[in-house]
Amino acid sequence: MREAEIFNHETIILHIGHNDLWYHPFYNTHPQNFKDFSPFVQSFITLLREHHPSARIIYSSVYPRSAGPHLDESEKISYNKLAQRYGVLTQSTCKREGISLILNGTLWTSVRQGKENSEYFLADVLHLNTLGKKVVAVGWIAEI
Repeated sequence: MREAEIFNHETIILHIGHNDLWYHPFYNTHPQNFKDFSPFVQSFITLLREHHPSARIIYSSVYPRSAGPHLDESEKISYNKLAQRYGVLTQSTCKREGISLILNGTLWTSVRQGKENSEYFLADVLHLNTLGKKVVAVGWIAEI
């Protein structure tokens, strides 16, 4: 967290990746629970706010996932519903803390139904492809 204290910019985008939040046989055999993860994120936001009171802090919500080799359709549905619920929790946190929120809506075809836009993901269903990175970057730039 020392890096967060010395970091000094006008705008800070805090993006929480989904890789830590779901099981993967190679990359994450012990995923963190959403409920346990939220207090960590909240404390990090508080730390950023304390050390960068004049910075605009923008929180980027977790991405949805698509079904693939390590995530079947029912697991994808479960994960995306958790991501949706986490997004709702994030919205209330951002309002309370007075920070902006990017919901990365372009990655979803329907957030309410937990349906991702699968054309934006690599075959590993964990990472964005070039097109997915582009739409996220365009959204982030528009928010900034």
